[in-house]
Amino acid sequence: MKMKTIIKLLFVFSLPFIFCRCADDGIHYEREINVPEGIYLTGSASQFSVEAINGKMNVIKEGTLVALNTWLTSSGDFYISLVGPDGQPVYYGQGALLQNDNSEVSTYSLAPGTGGFRVMEDGLYQLIVNPLLKQVNIVPFNFRLTSKFELTEDGENELFLQKPSYDHINHVATWVSSGELEVILPAEFSFNYTDNTSFDVKETDTEKYTFSSMYTGTGGSIKMNVLTEEYAELTNQSQVQLNLKNKGEYKVTLQYEVLTGKFFAKMTGNEIIEPEPEGYPEKLYMIGDEFGNWNWNSTNVVEMAPVGQLGNGAFWTIKYFNAGQGIKWASEKSDAESFASLGTNVNYVVGSNGRATVETSGLYLVYVDMNRNLIAFEKPAVYGIGECFDGQEVSFDLSGQNFSAVTTTQGNLQMYATSDYNNRDWNTMEFNIYNGQIYYRGVGAALEPVPVASNIPIELDFSQDRGKIAVTFASPSDVPSTAKAIYMVCD
Repeated sequence: MKMKTIIKLLFVFSLPFIFCRCADDGIHYEREINVPEGIYLTGSASQFSVEAINGKMNVIKEGTLVALNTWLTSSGDFYISLVGPDGQPVYYGQGALLQNDNSEVSTYSLAPGTGGFRVMEDGLYQLIVNPLLKQVNIVPFNFRLTSKFELTEDGENELFLQKPSYDHINHVATWVSSGELEVILPAEFSFNYTDNTSFDVKETDTEKYTFSSMYTGTGGSIKMNVLTEEYAELTNQSQVQLNLKNKGEYKVTLQYEVLTGKFFAKMTGNEIIEPEPEGYPEKLYMIGDEFGNWNWNSTNVVEMAPVGQLGNGAFWTIKYFNAGQGIKWASEKSDAESFASLGTNVNYVVGSNGRATVETSGLYLVYVDMNRNLIAFEKPAVYGIGECFDGQEVSFDLSGQNFSAVTTTQGNLQMYATSDYNNRDWNTMEFNIYNGQIYYRGVGAALEPVPVASNIPIELDFSQDRGKIAVTFASPSDVPSTAKAIYMVCD
């Protein structure tokens, strides 16, 4: 069999290199007999002049899709090399430009014996090859911070990073938000490299495969998903947004390590601490068809929990709402003070009768911010923290109208809810269970500790403001003969 050589990438730092072939940029190659079967990137626009281990594309879907993130230059061209079982590469260049629904994804047919592909700008690109359809998708990593909230004082909810630079010694691509510090507003955000959080490419003539183009932190909740002055790894497998707690003058830096295939980001700068709003009502009530039946004297009228500081106009609650049922709010128990909107309505509508209502029945977290003229109905998210979860942050599971979680060790229980519109500390939406009742911290002092044992189910019913620490014994043999500590729990 005719033999073909493959060059394996090695980094050499201080040792002199004595290899048969080398390239600039501090990359050196070592010969290896036969090219392993696979699909490779080669060409002068790339870092690989021949089929190289680090230029081999990664399998995304066996038989149909492979992909590689790589730095490409506009001064050269590149080819897709398909190597079969015989170890012989077949080179494919640029064929016809194919129709694609996403303007940021360029799709071409692979054509043998033609000129190579070229890109307009130097940068990091995602190459997605479909050997079945003989197609390549070229996706530039045009990163931007994206939020459903305003990120800049000009009201923009996108903040594009500058064009990347490339370290040819360490093989790291770097993007920055600006050469200088700039004002960024508090918000939840992610790093996106296309207009949306994902894009589709053809897998077969009739099927598509979806790639995530959104990167965020690895934290399991908004509280934990923050950037600091130290680089933190990013992932495109999470829907939990990054959280910027305070307005400030910041510089955002994002990096991609070619050799590890990982993205990292950090945020440096200075917070601008703004005082809480003042002069708003200290209480807020919610009334409706299902909350007191429009009778202000009913015990079913909901008193919402204040957030952060009395008088700042922020309140929250979690309740079940049936579609079409009317709702209003008031700072006093009076129709004269009631309202159904403050200006910005999120996930609800106001009917012709002047009452608010949801269009889809379900459990919602209602967040009211009078200072921002906003009322939002959000998908509720509840977390447990503290000793009883071994210091970890645990997301409660939602089934029907009830949340639940199970403790992992003995210790104190702490719980809190989150809202997309609250950028204050987690404990501003803290609550706990006392005598079977859910109590909200509001703007009061720290809640009393609630010690629980290990492996205990915690159940929450916000519609009734009831909670349960479910300790049960199946038989007398379940009761230990000795104990280091005894906890008392009840409904």
